[in-house]
Amino acid sequence: MLLRRLAALLIILVLLFTAVPIHAQGGPQTVTLTEDNNGDTVSLETDDILRIELAANATTGYDWFPITEQWVNIERAQVTVYEVPEGTPAAQAGFQKDDIIRSINGDPVVLAQQLNDLLRQFSGQTVLIQALRGEETIDFTLEVPDDQPEDTTRLYVFDRVEDMPAAEAGVQIEDVIIAVDGITLTSVEQLIEYVQAHEGEEITLTILREGETFDIALTPRADAEGIVRIGLAVTEIHPSAIGLVAVDQHITVQLGLIDPSGDPDRVILELLSVEYIPDENAAEAEGAGGTSVWTFRAVAAGDTALQLGFAATYEEEPEPVEIFEITIQIEEGDNPVNLPSSLVPVEVSDGDNGQTIRAQVGSQIVIRLAANATTGYEWVLESVNEPILEQQGDPIYEGPGENAMPGAGGTSIWTFTAVVPGETTLHLIYIRPWEDAPEPAQEFQITVQVD
Repeated sequence: MLLRRLAALLIILVLLFTAVPIHAQGGPQTVTLTEDNNGDTVSLETDDILRIELAANATTGYDWFPITEQWVNIERAQVTVYEVPEGTPAAQAGFQKDDIIRSINGDPVVLAQQLNDLLRQFSGQTVLIQALRGEETIDFTLEVPDDQPEDTTRLYVFDRVEDMPAAEAGVQIEDVIIAVDGITLTSVEQLIEYVQAHEGEEITLTILREGETFDIALTPRADAEGIVRIGLAVTEIHPSAIGLVAVDQHITVQLGLIDPSGDPDRVILELLSVEYIPDENAAEAEGAGGTSVWTFRAVAAGDTALQLGFAATYEEEPEPVEIFEITIQIEEGDNPVNLPSSLVPVEVSDGDNGQTIRAQVGSQIVIRLAANATTGYEWVLESVNEPILEQQGDPIYEGPGENAMPGAGGTSIWTFTAVVPGETTLHLIYIRPWEDAPEPAQEFQITVQVD
């Protein structure tokens, strides 16, 4: 079942990549392998791209899937300061809301819980915390108190489902839920259990938003699957040892490989994407084959083994009829991977129309465009070079808020990931898609250069 789930996850990833010569000097390189390299040992440097091209045939139901035990899920986020209470060490050091924490004493910070754990480890010591404020990088030097703050767990809303009770009642992303019907909440499970026990009954959430506390009444109801919900995705947030509260934003989950002889949590090779590319004559020749393309990036020094199996992935326990296996040795390169930097999204808005935007491989490009769903118009992707940029899910429409006038507009949010170096044009048009030959009322176009 594990193999089948992994195969199902990987099949949604997309990539088309052009190889470059192996390890000439002067920065990250791309190494391309085929079936002829089965059993080889491959040497990489950090930030190098590994591309594996294997013959396949999607018409048979067989596909390549990972069978190496060293596969792990990599969860990363933009660790963002949500709150800086007055009088805390963080406030005295100058931290501000929306600062992005990048590292502590040089160790990358990729999750809010990791930030809290690291700060506890440095209790009573002076630490150097690097953060990003806008485009400015700031270094904060401060002492972590011996006395830890009281753990006042709260629930942070990081997503919501439209047309469900919470959204209809006005709960917003980035709200903090303090209590339900006057009962202080200390865990996600507590809220879920309370909601499911009150189907069809009005409940009251106590909300903290931008320093103000107020109540919102709503009624839980069953969704299309029959599960009683209010339509919120929440996570627990805790004060750190220096007083600030950080939250995870722009969360991503990828597959990666670890060095089995080292730290089990230290990923050295991350999977960027997988794509099946049909042969050129596939449209004309029934049953024609193609190529399964796997693309990885070396992110840390170490050794590991990579195994891919070719099997009927629709089976409960697929048995490989072929196995591709290589040994990978990664050394620290001249340009080591800077994970926190690559995770900082590039924010783009209407004012950037016609501009050239720069991004790094692995970073996200978030485009926010004014829109108004009440007019029937919506933004539609006209063109983008998918080998360079990969769209992340469907666009999100954020309404104008609960206090807006009827007919007020909102924001259309598009997210792309920079997959490989290159230059591409990203073109969006604002149309009524239900019309036979819609004429764009507006167009948005940027040039994206990925380094």
